[in-house]
Amino acid sequence: MLRSVRGTVQGMDRRARLAAGLFVLTAGLIIAFRSRLVVPAALLGALSFLALSFRWPLPMLVAEMFLSTSAFKFLGVESWPHLIPGLPLDPPDIMVLAFFAVGALKLLARREQPLFLGPLLLFGLAAALSAILAPALGTQTLYDSLNGLRQLSGYLFYIGVVGAIDSPGRLRWLVRILFAFVLVTVGIQVLEALRGQQFTTTAAPFNEYYAAQASISVGSLEAPYLWNRAIGYLVVGLFVALGQALWAGSTAGYAVALAALVGYGVQLIRQWYVFIALGGLVLLLLLRRNRLKVLLGLGALVLAAAVGLGAAAASGARLPLASLWLGRVGTLARFGQEPNFVIRVQSYLEELRLFVRAPLFGHGPGSANRLGAMGPFIFFDADTGMSNTLLQYGIVGTLAAWVLIGAYLRRAHQLYRTVAGPLAQGHAAGLLALGAVMVAGYLTSQDFITYIELAFATGLALALVDRLHAFAPREG
Repeated sequence: MLRSVRGTVQGMDRRARLAAGLFVLTAGLIIAFRSRLVVPAALLGALSFLALSFRWPLPMLVAEMFLSTSAFKFLGVESWPHLIPGLPLDPPDIMVLAFFAVGALKLLARREQPLFLGPLLLFGLAAALSAILAPALGTQTLYDSLNGLRQLSGYLFYIGVVGAIDSPGRLRWLVRILFAFVLVTVGIQVLEALRGQQFTTTAAPFNEYYAAQASISVGSLEAPYLWNRAIGYLVVGLFVALGQALWAGSTAGYAVALAALVGYGVQLIRQWYVFIALGGLVLLLLLRRNRLKVLLGLGALVLAAAVGLGAAAASGARLPLASLWLGRVGTLARFGQEPNFVIRVQSYLEELRLFVRAPLFGHGPGSANRLGAMGPFIFFDADTGMSNTLLQYGIVGTLAAWVLIGAYLRRAHQLYRTVAGPLAQGHAAGLLALGAVMVAGYLTSQDFITYIELAFATGLALALVDRLHAFAPREG
């Protein structure tokens, strides 16, 4: 009883010191800035949010996940203003650093070490060497290197998530938040498909790649190109939901998985269909019970959809998106003749040609887009997989990336073999299948390691494996 009272008094004392400190700081800022009260008010709000996030971190988690998506690019925000002249720090950077700080402090308070700290430190060391050596070797400036390190902020996000999720209840909330992101972003895609155009604005200086409405065509059919605003979280949510559905029979899992598949269907990107099929095959191999039943059910679903689409087409009904989807899938049989495939191969070769100029530590963080815009084949760091890491971080950074991938696969497999209960087993199976998707994407056309949006998804996947290791029930 006495110990409980003493703990309560100490907690109140800490809160009183925090409140007094904030009051003194705010008063000092008001005196310093006088009429410009917006500055101290903003700082006070930020400090208060940071202090509250140490106690209730989930709102900051949601805010950070939102800021890590491509939503702002569609709203006319191509880049954020730098808060300190000469230093590449913008508001999203401050948010991820604050979330990292909250998570790190909570981990220190619990005396807990993140599961993937070792591989991440190794990869961080390789990235730091690349950032430092690039200016020395003349491949890019130090400012460009520091600016390019933003691409790896998803791994700071991992530390923040691990620190924030300190109980099984908060782990359940993390999964719910992930599912909510899937449902909201797919809902936006569906509304855009019904509208026939993406929601966007050109009110601010804007990257034309996002401002212009691109289209996809097969033969005489054409549809708007409507990609998901959180493509990384979409693939993580899909496989976590599939595992939850197939192992635990969860209605929510089936609903979220179906929504995610609708998002990919609207998006019409063929490479993702191959990755999803690979992940689905891994899930079927892991599913020891009712495998035949699930396989027959999936086959019946595909057959019913095909028959329905065929009947609708025969009746003369206009189904441009469905017909275009079937046409896009059909082009997979002759992928070598597709213009996008040819351009991507040319981009790979161009990246490898540039990689040879700086093979050990690469051209520096963030150099892919700059070099891609200068070369004969314009390439983007999202579309070239492992060659993107080779170009920026060299052999040393790429080997460190594979150490991280190997650690993820080993821990996910260990988790799947040792957890008890259908829900935890389903989540572990989904994360293991996701690992296969990440490897396939990294070897071909999706950089899950050093492209910012997919790196955040990788950070979330690492955190889910980490927290399941910490809180999932074990066999025996």
